[in-house]
Amino acid sequence: HHEKRDYKFPKLQKAKWVYLTSMAKGSEKMFPKLLSYLKKTKLGFNPGTYQLNLGLNKLKPILKQAEFVCMNTEEAQKLLKTNKRDFLYLTKKLQATGPKIAIITDGANGTYCYDGKDHWYCPIYDVPVVERTGAGDAFSTGFLSALLYNKPIQEALAWGTLNSASVVQKVGPQEGLIKLNKLKAIHKVHPKFKSRKLTKKEVTTSNRYCPKTHKKW
Repeated sequence: HHEKRDYKFPKLQKAKWVYLTSMAKGSEKMFPKLLSYLKKTKLGFNPGTYQLNLGLNKLKPILKQAEFVCMNTEEAQKLLKTNKRDFLYLTKKLQATGPKIAIITDGANGTYCYDGKDHWYCPIYDVPVVERTGAGDAFSTGFLSALLYNKPIQEALAWGTLNSASVVQKVGPQEGLIKLNKLKAIHKVHPKFKSRKLTKKEVTTSNRYCPKTHKKW
């Protein structure tokens, strides 16, 4: 998807959701038609390297239409032009750029989320890692799937994490993707695995925590 090509926005039927992720130079030409299409469709956005290189100003029209945006820590720092690793600050700042929900993944440290009202945290689902290619997209599509089924953020974060955990156990970005019935089965076996809303004390702590592991909480 990073090869040089002449991007044209396809003629799409009505859909509940669109998922926008990494594309190459020239893909921004489709933004005006995409924005028009999104008037009746929800957007999940996981920007790639080229899209991030466009900068915040050029991405703002897309971000303002997004139901959620998801990226890793370094990508968020780059987009927001900051070196801070304060995840309360980063998620809140990212959400302020337009999306209803901002999600930042931080590898083995878990995932942080802000929905404009509450801060959320989801630990990793600890598995042996073979390759991390596709982990971000797996998380985002798992999260989107949960929203599609009208699940709350708390469960959506768990779905995304489980899908991502499955992908990193395989080689390549698609081999480990799991279907809904398998995801539900995994979650049923491990019912205690879930994300949680941060308490007021955690949100206001002077440490502004960047924990090495969620167990410290």
